Amino acid sequence: MIEAREWNGHPIHRRQVDGYVNATAMCRAGGRRWNHYVTNDRTAEYLQALSGSAGIPADLLVASIGTGPNHLRGTWIHPRLAVDLARWISPSFAVWMDGW
Repeated sequence: MIEAREWNGHPIHRRQVDGYVNATAMCRAGGRRWNHYVTNDRTAEYLQALSGSAGIPADLLVASIGTGPNHLRGTWIHPRLAVDLARWISPSFAVWMDGW
């Protein structure tokens, strides 16, 4: 099951089964680009730290979906990574994301 909330008029979806959030939609809502976030050194360090803490291989913290309904397509990320992405996007977006 998928739940959605809106930020700046853009729906952002989260999977209830694992809490993964659509990072593509987050970046679109915040006017930022996913590839700018995911390619910076700090993000790489965060992914490794989160992987160790959560016991999940780093490559499973991010999943790309290219088929299916539009709201299911895009890059889906672990909920803790979604909070970090929100902090990178903007302080107000981070506060909004903290409440989800």
